[in-house]
Amino acid sequence: MAEASVSTNGQMACVTKKILLEGTLSLDSPLLIGTGLTARAVRQETDMQVLKDKKGRPFIPGTSLAGVLRTLLEDEEAALLFGSAERGEKAGGAQSAIDVEDVLLEDAAIAVRDGVGIADFARTSIAGRKYNYEAVERGAKGRLRMTVTVRRAHAEKGLEEAVQTLADRLAAGVRLGALTAKGFGKVSAADVRISTYDFSDFDDVRRWLFREDAKCIAHGSKAAGKKRAGVFSVDAAFAIRRSLIVRENDVDEKAAERKVKSQQKKSGTDFLIPGTSIKGALRHRALEILTILKKPAAALNGLMGCSTDARRQKSRFLVDEAYFRKGVKPQAHARNRLDCFTGGTVDSVLFTDEPVWQEKPGEATLRLHYEIENYAPWEAGLALYLLRDLWQGAIPLGGESSVGRGLLEGIAATVSFDDEVLEIGAAGAVEKAAAEKLEAFAKALRDMEEEAKKA
Repeated sequence: MAEASVSTNGQMACVTKKILLEGTLSLDSPLLIGTGLTARAVRQETDMQVLKDKKGRPFIPGTSLAGVLRTLLEDEEAALLFGSAERGEKAGGAQSAIDVEDVLLEDAAIAVRDGVGIADFARTSIAGRKYNYEAVERGAKGRLRMTVTVRRAHAEKGLEEAVQTLADRLAAGVRLGALTAKGFGKVSAADVRISTYDFSDFDDVRRWLFREDAKCIAHGSKAAGKKRAGVFSVDAAFAIRRSLIVRENDVDEKAAERKVKSQQKKSGTDFLIPGTSIKGALRHRALEILTILKKPAAALNGLMGCSTDARRQKSRFLVDEAYFRKGVKPQAHARNRLDCFTGGTVDSVLFTDEPVWQEKPGEATLRLHYEIENYAPWEAGLALYLLRDLWQGAIPLGGESSVGRGLLEGIAATVSFDDEVLEIGAAGAVEKAAAEKLEAFAKALRDMEEEAKKA
């Protein structure tokens, strides 16, 4: 196990405490930590495979978890707990004081997702951009265990406070792995606890050696872990105006008997709108908004990321996948293909889809969440424009938007930033003070180009 930086003086290297952080890590959304190998290299049908142990069980490497947790701490705390790369004692270099174990996932179901690249303006597929990948479905759990070795050299350096911060963030949930900006990789440990063994107490030493519970036990706080600086987030509840479908062509047996060609995609027993679909729809609309306002479209790459041969940039605009079950009903819908010129039906071309339909008009059916990390005021303004368009049914989600599917109706929303929490009620009702704050963000978007020229 890697240990913290200490003086050459043996007294300063004495172990004074052991801190054990443990709990049950749960997948709140699909997880993709890939092998890094191509489909051809491993003779697999999918383009990206989930990392597994020699028995074929998916797991979260300790290195991946440690890397994410390190980013959650301030620089000084991170260097103290996870070490620093600076070499030599005079340069302030330090080894890690924490040992993060791999998390073996139990009851893990592996699903195959697919996707296709879509052109920004034309909204048509891009040739050669069809791909698929494995992912561990949400609901899998694993044992989380981290051990911190506290030495005399760590006195008064806030090591225990850093451990508490990690516990709080794990309780609230963190993101790791690939596609985190598209709803993947959300994990949490609601039962995380911190056990401290003080080696100046003989009874604590005995408890440590015999793997017994410590006398001093603390727990992670979900509320404390949710407080994050520089994050602008939107949580909104919507009704489906008519129907919605994100196609799943691998239909169940009953649907196949009824000649249904595609159904609404599901995750377990819940209907699903993938994060990739939500992010794609929001990005397309964001590009339209910038174009209408005559703002530089290139600014979107710094917000929502980009991946080209010339440039790769990570997205700061994160969405969650949408899961819903109540208030909707799947119903088959048969249609004929029409001749573009005559307007008549094409012989022998009848196809049946099974979208989900809203049962009670105006009743909240699904929730959407998106957030911006390290946001600028104009970016918050863009997020509010997107909320407005979702609310008014101007951003279709899923397929068959040309026949009116995928349109939403806003019911309620919560906008959070810094220490502010603003509520938007039915029909977009909002208090005057809150409206002024939201308008300030919208104005920042409208003035974005002028600010860029001044800079």
